[in-house]
Amino acid sequence: SANNGEDALKLIREHSASLVICDVTMPGMSGLEVLEATRSFAHPPIFIMASSLGDAEHAVDCLRKGAYGYLTKPLREEQLRNAIDDAMARRDKELEARAHLETITKYDPLTGVLNKNEFARLLALRVGSSRKQDHPGALLFVNGDGLRYINNSYGHQEGDRVLQHIAAVLLKSSRPNDFAARFGGDGFAIHFAGIAPSDIRANAQRILDSVEA
Repeated sequence: SANNGEDALKLIREHSASLVICDVTMPGMSGLEVLEATRSFAHPPIFIMASSLGDAEHAVDCLRKGAYGYLTKPLREEQLRNAIDDAMARRDKELEARAHLETITKYDPLTGVLNKNEFARLLALRVGSSRKQDHPGALLFVNGDGLRYINNSYGHQEGDRVLQHIAAVLLKSSRPNDFAARFGGDGFAIHFAGIAPSDIRANAQRILDSVEA
């Protein structure tokens, strides 16, 4: 518990609070100011605001600024439990939607590896941060030769299974700091992070042998 907005914000930071029940009116920082201050956190807590005012204007303002619920005082246990359950359910749906959006914008839907755009973005960040290193890395492109023959002879469903298998082998064969992507069609790419030039050919051959096997 805290007696004012400043102390509340300090406690939230120190304890990485996941849920905050906060008065709208407090000495110093108001509850809304505390709420707004936490929106920039990496994992902002769920806020349920409370007030004896009980007017629609404050409730709408709280919800507009990111609160997950609004209660009027005096607080009752059943009312509070229901508000927490509703807030947690809303947060779960938001996280699920965010994860789904991240998946469809960053990953190839068929194979599960990175898509071309996300691979290019990560590669640019990695190259930009590794210019001072002796071995910034190497880029390997892999094409699945003969995929058209499989599609024409056995159907595209079997061709998709081949692509999924290639992607799985690439992921399994990569080191923890490497990342792989599908560039469309039968094209894939892997970035070897911080690899010495003398090791590039051996690593590339190991991966190609795994795919062919």
